[in-house]
Amino acid sequence: MFDLATGSLIELTPKGRDVVWLVKYQEVKEKRIVIEAMATVKVGMEYQPKILAREIIPGIITVFEYDVKGLATAVTYFSKKPLAELLAEVREGRHDTRAEVKRLLKKNVIHKISQSGDVIDISALPQYDLIKAIRKHFISKGYKLPYSDKAELKWVKIEYYKPNGDLRGYEYQLFAGSSQPIVKIAEPIEIAEGEVRHGIIDITFKYNGRELGLRFNPNEIKVSDKSFVPIVLSYTINPQEKLVVDLYKRLLFVEARNLVQGYLEKKIHLRKNGLFKHGWEEIVKREIGIIADYKK
Repeated sequence: MFDLATGSLIELTPKGRDVVWLVKYQEVKEKRIVIEAMATVKVGMEYQPKILAREIIPGIITVFEYDVKGLATAVTYFSKKPLAELLAEVREGRHDTRAEVKRLLKKNVIHKISQSGDVIDISALPQYDLIKAIRKHFISKGYKLPYSDKAELKWVKIEYYKPNGDLRGYEYQLFAGSSQPIVKIAEPIEIAEGEVRHGIIDITFKYNGRELGLRFNPNEIKVSDKSFVPIVLSYTINPQEKLVVDLYKRLLFVEARNLVQGYLEKKIHLRKNGLFKHGWEEIVKREIGIIADYKK
């Protein structure tokens, strides 16, 4: 391990295994600033560096626990204090241990937002066969997968909670070496009091060198007829902006996110200028790239 503060190598002694390190970096792809607390965790018979806590938006902290095989369970909380401030308190108290970090994290919890864990049996995922059929269909049409053959793929189940602790809903997400999912299976979920969002499937492809997201209503897909018609298209303009074509509501807008923390800052609605007179495939082939380039 290399200590940037002192410019020296650190030997990981048994005592040093209990030290917690603060890491801050900017994501290559999404450009967000990430703060992580890291330590060594025993996996099987050896110790491995693992993330104990992560924060992108200040005050929203994800805490990780690992089993003996190194599989993670993550719980995301609203925290009274940001992660760097909590770790500063640990340093001042000279208790640089995992136990002390966990105690402070727990002490500052406002309420749990979500909990996630790795999915072992992917064949048991809801809509798994449907997702394979969708991807096979679009790859045959010239769409490409948004990751390399060497990418490490990981399915995660995420449960979302209300402030009172009741389960609000859950979804499954597929990651490929990035903090943003490339596939999402969302079960019906209560997004506001009395307002329920129906189940959806989001799948990301590469098209003309850019990321193209397709959203489907699984209840409207007919695999036997190869009727894979999306209800929403999203096209990446840059790390901060995404062009969205809502085919169901017939809306055209740009989502602008905070470049550092990734949260949605605003939606910029655009004139449609007859866009929806075209079918969705025509929009993808001829229109969406032109609009995105114009917005640059």
